[in-house]
Amino acid sequence: MKQTWAGKSVNIDDILNKLVRRAAPFLPEHHFRPIRNPPAYNGNDISKFRPWWSRLTDFMNSYAERFPSDKFKIGWVGSLLSDSARMWHHRRKKQMDRLGIIDSWDSYSAALQARFKDTMEASRNYKRMRELQYQGDTAKYLAELLDLNESVSWSGISLRTHIKQTLPDEITYLVYTRRGKMPEPDEDFLDAISEAGQIYEEMLSYHDLAGNRSSETGEKGRRLRRRRARRRNLRKANE
Repeated sequence: MKQTWAGKSVNIDDILNKLVRRAAPFLPEHHFRPIRNPPAYNGNDISKFRPWWSRLTDFMNSYAERFPSDKFKIGWVGSLLSDSARMWHHRRKKQMDRLGIIDSWDSYSAALQARFKDTMEASRNYKRMRELQYQGDTAKYLAELLDLNESVSWSGISLRTHIKQTLPDEITYLVYTRRGKMPEPDEDFLDAISEAGQIYEEMLSYHDLAGNRSSETGEKGRRLRRRRARRRNLRKANE
């Protein structure tokens, strides 16, 4: 759109576009909370590998634009390795160079995970799963159990039976009353248990609150009313 300004023909749209471009660097942007760089891994404690690897892959997925090629990914991961893990990285690189093979991220990452796999993790987590108890929070219990199960790999009837035996019977009863039967696919079962657990815990909270409100109707309430009556009588006697 053109207008005349100080005797000159001016394109208003061009001016607005220029102003927007100038202001762009100062306009607020929507940022997500940045993820900290993963720490180094030395390979000396294999039990620490899986948590480290999970943190590393979360970082790479969140900032995928920073990793343009397999070569860059492999080099970056290698820069985070030290001690025995760094030695493994160097040996693999020399082997690939000697064979004339260009390493790929899929092959490298699979080999790295295989090399530092904690073979005792499943046994430890199996024991922890058996010992894990419900502490009044179904969501927390399921989250901890499923995290341990990443290495144990329980599924089907063994997983469902263990959960039903650990949680209060009332939660299982709520599943039956709401759904008519116990879902068999693990995902559906976990959804049903999670929903029933939340209802069960809300019911407990409500009954606790209702119990506090109704306390005055019991013996405690009768004693409280007698004390109030005595105070009223004393005030009247002093008037």
